[in-house]
Amino acid sequence: MEAAVFGENPIGIIQGRLTASGGKLQCFPHGKWKEEFFVARDVGFDCIELIVEKQAGAPNPIWEPDGVEGLVEAARASGVKTLSVCDDRVMDAGLLKADGPEADAAFEAIVKLLRQISRVGATRLVLPFLEAASLKADKGGFLAVKGRLERLVAPAEESGVTLMIEDDLPVPMQRELLSSAGGKVGICYDTGNRIWHGFDPAAEILELGPLVRHVHIKDKAADGKNVMLGTGRVDFPSVFASLKTVGYAGPLILETSRGDEEVRAGRENLAFVKSFLNQG
Repeated sequence: MEAAVFGENPIGIIQGRLTASGGKLQCFPHGKWKEEFFVARDVGFDCIELIVEKQAGAPNPIWEPDGVEGLVEAARASGVKTLSVCDDRVMDAGLLKADGPEADAAFEAIVKLLRQISRVGATRLVLPFLEAASLKADKGGFLAVKGRLERLVAPAEESGVTLMIEDDLPVPMQRELLSSAGGKVGICYDTGNRIWHGFDPAAEILELGPLVRHVHIKDKAADGKNVMLGTGRVDFPSVFASLKTVGYAGPLILETSRGDEEVRAGRENLAFVKSFLNQG
């Protein structure tokens, strides 16, 4: 159970969003990941959500002992915590496959990541079943993922990590997907993605209640592009009212537009979120 109450939520940003990326939206800040912790501190963020990129074998300090030590030290020295990790490899859809080498490899890759997450002090893992890993029209994939989530509960608990899924399913199918996990797997609710998939974020948060255990804050324009918070289709006053009603006390992670300049955009988006909370 979260010790905080709504309005005192830690506010974070996805790793890489405060670093120049050459035009890429989701991009690990190669060569600058330590520096980014201190940029995040200066902007005013409480935490950074680490990412594991989709590309197989992409270098990332989370896989190496020296890298793990570096992440722990950067978090300690900056005061910016690493509470969560998002594994974008899930979008390669290996977990949707029928039993076989590809599915086994995808499953074992998450088990390995769970061990590494515990070493950097994070306690949350987001699994995004989106894009090629969408479960909406894949009955076989849906059933495969349902079974694998059930199997992931034990290694997650051993690592002290809570699993959250992000997906494009309607709420009844979300509940069905999690029904075999004994209440041990929750929802990562992404405000921008949900509205892009045709759902009403404020209403869904009320419907899901305690199943919402992690939140990505994002705004999207009518064409699906990420935009600065408050300039797109998401009704944030209603979203934050719903989060308050359900007593959501977890992190609010900005997966936001970079704007014309990353740090300035981060600062403006952070100020926007704080305007809805009990923070200055």
